[in-house]
Amino acid sequence: MAERVRELIKNTGIFAIGSLSTKVLSLLMVPLYTTVLSTADYGTVDVIGTFTGLLAPVITLSVYDAVFRWALDDQADASRSFSNALVIWLTSTLLFSAVCLFLHTLNTPHIGYFWVMVVTGSLGAICSNLVRGIGYVKLFTIAGIVSSVSFMSLNLVFLLQLHLGLTGYLLASAISALVSLVIVTTGAKISRYWDAGLVHPKHMRQLLLYTMPLIPNALSWWGVASANRLVLLSFAGVAANGLYAVANKLPSLINLIYGAFLQSWQMSAVKTFDDQDSGAYYTRTFDVVMRLQLVAVMALMALTQPVLANWVAPDYFTSWQAVPGLLLTVVYTNMSAMVGATYLAAKRTKGLFLTTMYGAVISIGLSLVTVPHLGIIGASLASCLGFAAVLGIRLHETRQFVTINVAWGVVIKYHVVILLQLAIMCMIPVCAIQTICLLLLTVGIVSTDWPFYQGLIATLTNKR
Repeated sequence: MAERVRELIKNTGIFAIGSLSTKVLSLLMVPLYTTVLSTADYGTVDVIGTFTGLLAPVITLSVYDAVFRWALDDQADASRSFSNALVIWLTSTLLFSAVCLFLHTLNTPHIGYFWVMVVTGSLGAICSNLVRGIGYVKLFTIAGIVSSVSFMSLNLVFLLQLHLGLTGYLLASAISALVSLVIVTTGAKISRYWDAGLVHPKHMRQLLLYTMPLIPNALSWWGVASANRLVLLSFAGVAANGLYAVANKLPSLINLIYGAFLQSWQMSAVKTFDDQDSGAYYTRTFDVVMRLQLVAVMALMALTQPVLANWVAPDYFTSWQAVPGLLLTVVYTNMSAMVGATYLAAKRTKGLFLTTMYGAVISIGLSLVTVPHLGIIGASLASCLGFAAVLGIRLHETRQFVTINVAWGVVIKYHVVILLQLAIMCMIPVCAIQTICLLLLTVGIVSTDWPFYQGLIATLTNKR
């Protein structure tokens, strides 16, 4: 198990470099966006980004997941899956292009930028997953960093110097996506994995049998994560959606490391799935990641109001009300994705779709009830409960092929402390006393669990 842990940590570290760079640069740009863009413009940006992410699995038919899974097996499988995936992507892209041309004739705003973002994003997903699957982890990371720097630099030019506003933001996003695609394809010499002789309906069918459940899964996942934003638009307007987008920035800090970990974990989960002690390995990893994320939630709760008071324009300060729910949403999302990797390893992707669909129904249903009365708070609450449902269902269903034993007593204890922090945030105005009280609760919970953290530190430093 020690060797697997070291490989997991090594890959996580490499992915983390790219993830940290990307997220930090994104967060540094938020003051610029909230100053230059109105809440309505920022809400529009968020909506376009949401639909771009929604259409990527539809345009690619989620074949990038199959490319990654088969690339982990051997190079022959990598070439076969990549070649057939490109043909599938090209066919669906032509259909999508025809739809965009029709929308262009109707004078749909920003449709050209939207087309570029979707097409480059979907092709980039296929190429990036091939690169990650064949072991080009560093190249994958470099492409992400360069793309982020390009995006930031272009925004500085387009927003501050050329004053292009929303159009400038979208143009910067489209160009940076192209930059990432060029780096990945040239750096890994992806053309050598293209083999027209391997393209065959039988191979395409094999990929699609694996990925077809992943398409409705991605749509349902979008339903859990993003449909509440459409409900916000309907009941509270574009400005509320802008507040909600800002509220999501602090919770995204948790993903600075977790996003890197998940990419590494997906590789590790596949490689260790057939090992006799895979259940113990999955359980230990789940326990560590869950505790660390909940501690991160507590620390960010202490910083939420002070940071927003000094970080964004005054009109955006009320967005803090949605942050606690969104922090827990991120944790449940991440843990659901972690458990979901076992479905991919077992090649039982149907379970991913069904569990996510249940969560989508719960999240959308709750949004329709809570948003009209609670606004962004209701949206965050609905999203939180939707992802919690997905996690619970997946933990139960994956027992069919791997058992993950959750330390429920510890999980409940951590959640009680988070609720106490929320009560303090509501009762004590933003000040040093509030921050100190919240941080003391965080330190206290870590102290009660110190033997666990001490053992974790010893493991990571190879002292045990």
